[in-house]
Amino acid sequence: MYDRILLPTDGSDRTSVVEHALNVPELSGGALYALSVVNERELPGSDREAILGSSEQAGTEATERVAELTTERAIEVTGAVRRGTILEYAEEHDIDPITRETRLAKID
Repeated sequence: MYDRILLPTDGSDRTSVVEHALNVPELSGGALYALSVVNERELPGSDREAILGSSEQAGTEATERVAELTTERAIEVTGAVRRGTILEYAEEHDIDPITRETRLAKID
């Protein structure tokens, strides 16, 4: 069914959403990729590097929280923090479904 499933996360406290999203890789036997994207375009120039560092740290914590939720399930999880877009990451890693808060999106 699905080999690689992407779960974008911003660190929001949406445990129930993440728990629901974990059903996809658990049922399909696929690997889960937890991704936090740092949006560089909206950052001011003067404090840019400090803000990026802080955002990347928050992203790391967010992906680690997702990984913690998989400990009692047989799910392989990879966490990543990237600058760029969700779709770029999905294409680079040949990921098809992207789980979101309310639906499962498929990349054509």
